[in-house]
Amino acid sequence: MGPLDIIPLVCIEVLSADRVTDRIFKRMLYAAAGVAEYWTVEPSGLVERWTGAGLTQSELLADRLVTPVLPDFTLDVAELVALMRA
Repeated sequence: MGPLDIIPLVCIEVLSADRVTDRIFKRMLYAAAGVAEYWTVEPSGLVERWTGAGLTQSELLADRLVTPVLPDFTLDVAELVALMRA
């Protein structure tokens, strides 16, 4: 398996112990590649959505995940946390 040929609209990262790599380095890589949104997910369920030019604007999503990039997509944060713990 090689590099991706298509740039994803949204990248979602469950944060590891190396938060600097996940929140800064990977976000910069995705922004440079042209990803429209980058979500970081804390194991506790807190989700931060990064958008805008260079993925520099952040917003906390605590209840329901929605995005204009994927109009029909919705995910309950509690369901996401349950999936991560399964």
